[in-house]
Amino acid sequence: MALDIWSEEDLIELEFVRAKEIDAFVDQAILPETQRYNSDLYNGFTFKYPEMILEITTGTQYPVEPPSFDVTNSTLPREVIGGLREELRQIVLDDRKSSILYEWNHRAESDSLEPVAFPFTALRLVTATISRLQGFRAEAKYWRNSDGLPSYAKSLTNDAGDQDSIFELLGKTPEHICALVPSEFKVLHIEKVVRGDLTKDFQSQTLRIRHQLNNFSNSHLRKTILFKDRSHLKSREAMIEHLLQPHLTFHGTQRYVIPSIVRNGFLLPGDLNPLSNNEHGIRCGNTYGRGIYSSPSAHFALSYSSNDATATDISKYDGLKLIVCATTMGVAANVSRADNFRGRDHPIEGATSHVGYSNMEYIVFNRAQILPCYVIHLDWGHAHEEYFRQLPANPWAWVAKHTKSHRTHPKLSTEVLSPGDKQRLKEARFAKAAKYLGYGFGPASGAAMVIEEVGEVSEDEEDFGEFQRDRVVGNENENGGEDGEKGFWEWQEEGEVEDGEFVEGNEYTEARKANSLLDRIKHGEKLRRAEEARQRLKAEALS
Repeated sequence: MALDIWSEEDLIELEFVRAKEIDAFVDQAILPETQRYNSDLYNGFTFKYPEMILEITTGTQYPVEPPSFDVTNSTLPREVIGGLREELRQIVLDDRKSSILYEWNHRAESDSLEPVAFPFTALRLVTATISRLQGFRAEAKYWRNSDGLPSYAKSLTNDAGDQDSIFELLGKTPEHICALVPSEFKVLHIEKVVRGDLTKDFQSQTLRIRHQLNNFSNSHLRKTILFKDRSHLKSREAMIEHLLQPHLTFHGTQRYVIPSIVRNGFLLPGDLNPLSNNEHGIRCGNTYGRGIYSSPSAHFALSYSSNDATATDISKYDGLKLIVCATTMGVAANVSRADNFRGRDHPIEGATSHVGYSNMEYIVFNRAQILPCYVIHLDWGHAHEEYFRQLPANPWAWVAKHTKSHRTHPKLSTEVLSPGDKQRLKEARFAKAAKYLGYGFGPASGAAMVIEEVGEVSEDEEDFGEFQRDRVVGNENENGGEDGEKGFWEWQEEGEVEDGEFVEGNEYTEARKANSLLDRIKHGEKLRRAEEARQRLKAEALS
């Protein structure tokens, strides 16, 4: 049947039929509720899964005319993707052979009061795909992670058109995020808690920050960007986009606080808690301002989760949870304790946020600048008691130990050394060189080598400086957690219901491109082990 003989009434009637199919997608939780009235879906669907992408083209004559489809494979084995394509082709072929077109053309002549029973081919294509993926994922060999990272059930709901996904905000999958948790802490489960209403507020606030940044000069924007990033940020728009990119941050807090954060987001000091109607208390001191504090380091967030970034109380660590957040910083001002911003409830002029403790703490003054995305469940035991007992009370001591930014370069040291001390240091450098250059120069010919002289420490040596902190923290955070169980925390229901309607109740998270991600994590683990070996050899040489 050619398109030009279809009447306008026919096409409108078919739109209503396609709307019913979209309702079926939503009712079966294949599409989110927000897509129920999306008219763009009248022309087709795109379903993205970690292993593949399914694109279905319907058109104005669907469902009288069967749809077409296209499958793009990412990680499925050839026999699995081949079997899926054959099954989908058979579904479309069966519908072509059906009597739907005849029934549609003769519906006015029919004595039946029932409408034409359309097969909803698109829905059948998607359910068949989901069934195939579920069968494939049931094979433990594919999803089992042998590197100590948690394994997650993969979401079979559709992410097509969802611009608010956590992956797009943070650029990291749950596996990668768990790899940032130090090995001292065992990961049991990572729970997705992002909410649509909070995400919209987050996006609106990011847009407002964009307007603020547009009022800043190019020189002001450029000086707030790390030097290593400036070379590829030539234009003003590129700098603004870079500053608006959400940061992945962590917030350590107690279990009883989680329901309120999941339901309402973070609260500023003085805000009323919508659940209890009580005023949110002011953290003792708020050293860098009366804002919301988080950290780019999971290690720091867990170690200093108490008031005013004091060490986590040893009696409370077993109730500690780690919230993964997306935080828009914009222009961040580096502040210190000496600035005395304890009572300040807004950033300093020319900034949209603060950073403190040598970039270990991020502070925002608008609750919409920080979005809770996941809650990480940790397995606590008596082995952790000693760790929290030995935490230095002053966070600066922890920062100095875990970064290199506070170490004085040898050329800047004012310490007076005796001739004997100088000789011992020289011998230590000889020992260090012998360990790192064990085979000398040129072809390896055994373990013997001769060190003729040891030069002074070069200013080009990257054991100090502004950017070493980022490198060290990045290495130490590339540890993974361990496998565990999931789906057991009770406040999920409070985050599922919004205005009396079901919003989101998945107790699983998505894993994208699992194989390639594991390769990257394995590579990071090799780098971390190499760095640990280098540090150990260095310590032995200096001892």
